[in-house]
Amino acid sequence: MTQLLYKFGNVCRKAMKSYYTTKQILKQRRYFLSFLLLWFITISVLLWLVNINLLAFILTSPVLTLADKLDFIFDAYINFFTINNPINLSRFIFSVLLAINLTLLVFLWQVGSQRLGFVKSNSGALVVIIGSNCVACGTSIVAPLVTAIAGSGAYFSAERFAATQLIVTAANILGIVLIVWSIKGIARRIVSSGLLTPKAL
Repeated sequence: MTQLLYKFGNVCRKAMKSYYTTKQILKQRRYFLSFLLLWFITISVLLWLVNINLLAFILTSPVLTLADKLDFIFDAYINFFTINNPINLSRFIFSVLLAINLTLLVFLWQVGSQRLGFVKSNSGALVVIIGSNCVACGTSIVAPLVTAIAGSGAYFSAERFAATQLIVTAANILGIVLIVWSIKGIARRIVSSGLLTPKAL
């Protein structure tokens, strides 16, 4: 029991260290702006990945005015923040975590590259980190594809719709778990390389 509590406490300490490292980086104006930009890009990819044909149709439609086209795009982004089901909630959480993860990666690269030999000596770790991002992104890319493959029939069958929601939510949750693991790894790499010393409140 004592050993179990010790392991749990160790996990909590590592999680808090990753939290404080991330918080310190995001408190810097340049990296907070990077986070916002990367979050917007992430949301855009998630929104238009499987709707690129619809977006192209709207933008090239001679019937719609410029105001109508902008309203359509603006509404799509507003609807992204409408948390009314597990899919939207998990997708929102994933987008935030992915943007944070990419921001940490930018910090690691930019600050680390200023130190002689850092990038070379840590090139293997950077490849692994980037690879973990690709895997996590892949799970989130699969999610909207599942919905698209399910087709309109999903809306006429309650069972099929429920199954689709379960699969998509599970894919998003898997992506969230992988991203959290990646954030922890990047934060640990930043601290162990002496690029930043986490400070508690």
